[in-house]
Amino acid sequence: MIQEKGKSKLLLLFGISFLSISMFIYQVILTRVISAIFTYHYTFIITSFSILGLGIGGIIAYRQLKNNKTNNQFLKDNLIKKIVLMPISYIFVLGLFYILPFSINILVYIIPAMVPFIIGGYILSSIYSEFSDISNKLYFADLIGSGLGSILVLFSLDYLGVIKSIILISIISSIAVIFFVNFLSKKYIIAYAVLGMFVMSTFVPQNYISVMEKTLAG
Repeated sequence: MIQEKGKSKLLLLFGISFLSISMFIYQVILTRVISAIFTYHYTFIITSFSILGLGIGGIIAYRQLKNNKTNNQFLKDNLIKKIVLMPISYIFVLGLFYILPFSINILVYIIPAMVPFIIGGYILSSIYSEFSDISNKLYFADLIGSGLGSILVLFSLDYLGVIKSIILISIISSIAVIFFVNFLSKKYIIAYAVLGMFVMSTFVPQNYISVMEKTLAG
């Protein structure tokens, strides 16, 4: 079991909410990018593959929890690694899209785009399994995050654009990392280092961002 006694589960609930915000905005960003690179008819695939990615992540988490029930430290360390990878995965996908734009094969985009969903599915499944006693609260926090994400995405894409929106969700996901890591571990420095890295990315020169925006917009 990876539960931490004596720590406020509010940290866990806030972590779930911020993670859900970032994942919802990410899904909408994917829809915007895919519709620009291909035709809008392909955008429905994003939702299908995002659900598939969440399911794959959940299956991986289930198998690891089943095979390592008595190895508490392994489960905790593995979960923390996935949590830290979450904001990095957003930047990875965007970078890949920028390097390989306008491929004739949509799978070149869809398969890497699933990576954040797989990681997110792993995190959510692990937390729901280990903290089933507060599953109703976790689900509510998840819904709150999705609701806030649906509002925030309207402003982020209109006023920030795709590139800065990706940076924004990386920062939001990094805040989730802080909540999760503070709940699960004493290795706080990892969480703050991840957040600092993405905060620094906001200082990328505007001319570079404009070039990337034009490339991804076709």
